[in-house]
Amino acid sequence: MEKGTLGYVDVVYRVLENWYLKFAELTPKLVVGILVFSLFLITSKYLSKAAVKLFHKFFPKSKRESSLVTTISVFRFLIMIMGTFIALEIMGFSGFLWKFIGSLGVAGVIAGVALKDLVSSIFSGMLIGIDKAFKIGDYISIGNNSGTVLEIGFLTTKIISDDGKKSIYRIR
Repeated sequence: MEKGTLGYVDVVYRVLENWYLKFAELTPKLVVGILVFSLFLITSKYLSKAAVKLFHKFFPKSKRESSLVTTISVFRFLIMIMGTFIALEIMGFSGFLWKFIGSLGVAGVIAGVALKDLVSSIFSGMLIGIDKAFKIGDYISIGNNSGTVLEIGFLTTKIISDDGKKSIYRIR
């Protein structure tokens, strides 16, 4: 071997040594992050139990258990999210987390633009169902066409015209 060049064994040894040093450097942060997350996990469990006891103390005759369960679940979820963010910050992974959240935002915008018409039609269908502008069996006119309503869906309204022809109209 020439002088000044490293052998393969030396290169592998140095790489493994660097990995070991990085891992040794990161281990305390990982342990503290896991402990903090565990603390938040346990805290959310006991706080939710305390909240249930308080709810039953202040509202002993309450019959709405579903709203209590929902409220406790949301409360517990928020505590868990907060614990996750703090633990990831302690471990040094917050940069990755913010990049991931940013990419979800971009994906949400893309999905919103792509699904704009579909979502608009679904909301229009829901509003027709809520508003009760017309119901099955009513005689309606859509544009130049008129007929009796056969079916009202989220996306379409089906009518049968006076001449017996079935038509499907997209709700907008």
